[in-house]
Amino acid sequence: AGFYAVHTLATQRQRGRPMGGITCLLKPSLSPFKVELRTPEILVIRTKLCLIIGVYFKPECKQEDIIDSLSTALSKAQHDELVIIMGDLNCRIDVSNQKAEAVLHFLVSEGLSLINKSNEKTYIGHNGSSTIDLVLMNMKNVKKAQTILKRVERRHLPVATTLVIQRHKVQPQNHKLSR
Repeated sequence: AGFYAVHTLATQRQRGRPMGGITCLLKPSLSPFKVELRTPEILVIRTKLCLIIGVYFKPECKQEDIIDSLSTALSKAQHDELVIIMGDLNCRIDVSNQKAEAVLHFLVSEGLSLINKSNEKTYIGHNGSSTIDLVLMNMKNVKKAQTILKRVERRHLPVATTLVIQRHKVQPQNHKLSR
């Protein structure tokens, strides 16, 4: 309780459970905020401290499409603005693969750093487990804590990421975001 909620809605398929959807819960201390972009894959919210980019990419989404969508979202960032990207990229970091490497290479070239640990699984299903729910940011000197909340009733495990941001002490890691 006590949070603002911003959503993109999931889409109902002909059979099975709905797919997609993004929810971002914001503490009142982050207000005022403004939704800058809302698509089925991307939710971009500007807060008084940073730009938050929530994402969901379907498993079959190609790396080029993910990079294009992320590039569009990052174009909303102002010079030296603090940026956080979080969500289900469906790019596994727990095993070596071309898709994840290409997407992460793009994000690193834009000045973002991955804060997940590859050995902390965020998805557990009948077909195995993986680390596909990711958090990236372009900040240094930020206290970070990430906890995977263990629950068995869902396939995707809730990931709680806490970032302690002090506006006057936080500096972007570098100035790669040229948009």
